[in-house]
Amino acid sequence: MPLIAGLALGTPNVASIGLAVGALATFFAHEPLLVLLGQRGARARAQDGARAAKRLKLLGTIAVVFGGVGLFFAPTIARLGALPPLLLACIVVWFVWRKEEKTTLGEVVAATALSGVGFPIALAEGVDLFRAALVWVVWAVAFALATVAVRAVIARAKHAGPLPIVTAYVALVGSIVASVGLALAGQLPMSVPIALVPFRKCWASACSSHPCIRSTCARWAGAWLRRASRRVGLS
Repeated sequence: MPLIAGLALGTPNVASIGLAVGALATFFAHEPLLVLLGQRGARARAQDGARAAKRLKLLGTIAVVFGGVGLFFAPTIARLGALPPLLLACIVVWFVWRKEEKTTLGEVVAATALSGVGFPIALAEGVDLFRAALVWVVWAVAFALATVAVRAVIARAKHAGPLPIVTAYVALVGSIVASVGLALAGQLPMSVPIALVPFRKCWASACSSHPCIRSTCARWAGAWLRRASRRVGLS
């Protein structure tokens, strides 16, 4: 979705399409790489290692060729814009190597890296830096919200303590209040808080195990979001 969003912000060209195909190939290459590194277990490496190596070689070639073409035709700002997602991808590899990619922090970093795929693509299409960065931030926040909410639900089911639920409460409520507040102050487009609407129910269910509190949280968030919608004539 972030990749499609990046393409949709401007007019696709050779640079943006090349970067998009290269990013997709890189994404699909991560699974055979994990198999070869033994992160999926010794049995998977023994049984599927040869097939994983072939697939990794093919996808790696596609990523290098199409990514290289995209970078060659991309403007300088898009080339520079590819560096932050690549840096985050390297950090994700480090988490994988330490077998910590399934931790909350590891998943948030991975989500942020994946969200950044559309950033250089949008820049390659001539989209201004602020709009391209804003789309990245919105997707990153949305994925992070989903991550902490799921962690809270799992922790509640396993009676693992209040910390994940409190973390979800602070992150989700804070992000909604901040986005609506900044939008009403004219610092952000009103589309930003509206884009977080699909995560309202996730936020309400993760914050508390008590139905009354969940209902109150949902109504409170809904009131803020309806106010934001009225400002742009959507309700």
